[in-house]
Amino acid sequence: MKKITLLLTVALFSSHTFAAGLQSQASDSRVAICQKLIKDAYASCEVSMCEEQKQFMIDNGEEYESCYIDGDFHEGQQICALDNVLPELIKDHNLKSGENLNCDEVDAE
Repeated sequence: MKKITLLLTVALFSSHTFAAGLQSQASDSRVAICQKLIKDAYASCEVSMCEEQKQFMIDNGEEYESCYIDGDFHEGQQICALDNVLPELIKDHNLKSGENLNCDEVDAE
């Protein structure tokens, strides 16, 4: 009887450890996906800021050479609406994957 109890205890502990490992892997995967989506949102903002800058210069008769994309799109008074871009990317990801991904507490690092 003690052997059966011991075996059941070991089996139960092993199943919890395995489940925790799977949950950790899923969490790591979600963080990686969120980080990619956040970086994509920043890139999208930067491109749109360059387009706005180009159009502004053309509209004002200024010579336009190119927009330098340097990872900083918060220049001047024109700030990209990152809060609008990221939710759309997450929504698209969720529709394609069937997930319910939430990136609220994930940094872009």
